[in-house]
Amino acid sequence: MRVYLLNKENYKKVEEIITKNEKTSMLSIYFREMRGLGFDDDRIALILDGLEEYLKIAEEILGNLVIKPEKDLEEKIIQKFKEEEERAKEGFGFLFS
Repeated sequence: MRVYLLNKENYKKVEEIITKNEKTSMLSIYFREMRGLGFDDDRIALILDGLEEYLKIAEEILGNLVIKPEKDLEEKIIQKFKEEEERAKEGFGFLFS
């Protein structure tokens, strides 16, 4: 799993680049507003998960549209993202129980 940060004005361009590439489109691609994850930050987090080979391609083609956060911030973003996903799964399970 890799995390990148981007400015809101680059969102559409980043989304288009990552989803139109044959290999990177096969990654699990998540965009989350940093504020929605509980951070005092106006940027968007791009969370990618999948084959290491495809993650490297994604990093190359995104170039300077995204930045890699410091390791501690990246870990916090991943933790918040996983908590959010778990809450969503629990809520979805409740609908069908």
